[in-house]
Amino acid sequence: MPDVPEVPDDSDELIEARLEAASALRTLNDAFVAHETDHDVLRRIADFSRDTTTRLRTGGRRDRAALLAAHVDGLFVEIPTDGTRPPAVNPMTDRAVGGTTNPISADFESEIVGDEVVVRTVLGTAYEGAPGRVHGGMVAALFDDFTAFVLPLAKTAAYTGELTVRYHRPVPIETPLEFRARIINHEGRK
Repeated sequence: MPDVPEVPDDSDELIEARLEAASALRTLNDAFVAHETDHDVLRRIADFSRDTTTRLRTGGRRDRAALLAAHVDGLFVEIPTDGTRPPAVNPMTDRAVGGTTNPISADFESEIVGDEVVVRTVLGTAYEGAPGRVHGGMVAALFDDFTAFVLPLAKTAAYTGELTVRYHRPVPIETPLEFRARIINHEGRK
């Protein structure tokens, strides 16, 4: 039986380690998709992945609802009047598309600019559909997830009720992209 991993007492240290691991795995995933390699490297990746998966599963299952509840007070932000730009709040860091601690999510930076949330990302080959283009489903998922970053400005939680994306041209991989979201109308949770 593998050793049970120690969980650091310092939650900031644990969060930083989780962010670092997620970033490294995103980079590995992109490199895996983008480059050829030999059988030995592929076997080592497979062996390491199986061993690490076994070790991870010895820990308790993460309660994502409890993680969100623990941070609910910090979700709602006040827009500073002094011109500073606070980072946009990411309410669930484990989300599949825009979760900073989820290694399959997009790598991004976000900030509040005026009454908007601005998210910047560069999507690599791990998100490629047609050659040189981001998969359309990923683009729609990014719109869905990044739009949620504006909800703390409305001081409410909400879920996507409808999403329509009209593609005017292909979205290129490995190119800086910028998403902007703002609240135009607010009626309850709508």
